[in-house]
Amino acid sequence: FVEDESGEEEEEEAAASRKSRPRRMARPRPRRLPVLSGEWSATFAFSALAVQDEFLGINFMDGLPMLVRRQDFEALRRHMQWRFSGLFGQQGLSFDEAFVLAEQYIDTTARGIGWFQAFQGESLTFHSAMGVFLWRYRRHEYVYSIRGGLQLGLPASATCPSLLPALHATNLKRAAFEGQVHYPAEARGLVAAGLCAAAAASSPGRAECHRHRTGHRGLGICCSSPSVDGPIRSVRGGGT
Repeated sequence: FVEDESGEEEEEEAAASRKSRPRRMARPRPRRLPVLSGEWSATFAFSALAVQDEFLGINFMDGLPMLVRRQDFEALRRHMQWRFSGLFGQQGLSFDEAFVLAEQYIDTTARGIGWFQAFQGESLTFHSAMGVFLWRYRRHEYVYSIRGGLQLGLPASATCPSLLPALHATNLKRAAFEGQVHYPAEARGLVAAGLCAAAAASSPGRAECHRHRTGHRGLGICCSSPSVDGPIRSVRGGGT
């Protein structure tokens, strides 16, 4: 049996040729960071106390859904266990125990000094607590879109506009609880305002005005304006 040495020489030449070729550098994939939206607001301000002693002044509850990495949930839970174990001098608290203490601490503080919320107290809002935690400890892992952030002195990079899949209309909900508005009708009006604004923006030269009834107090939406503010004001103010 005689081996084919010519084949070995060809393989050696091919291997040498591959080594001499410049390697194509793989492009690094851009990191896809979740976007956290919020606004400069005193709403749910006291939930920041679940994380730190300072008020951040940002409401992270208005934009939904809130996308958070799984490991950051665990990090926040552990942080709350550590924080309230120290505040109450009870070492080895479970997360459930820390959560109860945080809820009581936040509500008591809000009822004591929350003049801007009429001293009505506050329940621990995990969205706001998570937003504060991520801002303080995981800021480089997320992109922030904070309305009014420049007035708070935040970096401009944290104030870029973003689209919200859903809006948590907190003030509308409170007004509904107090009987000032009819919640389903007002919610439909807000949806109609967005649809009308989109339709008007796609055909800004259209002169006709379509009205969409919301079913409450004869509220209507005028679609002739391409702006968003006009339709929303018509919903809140009683129609145009």
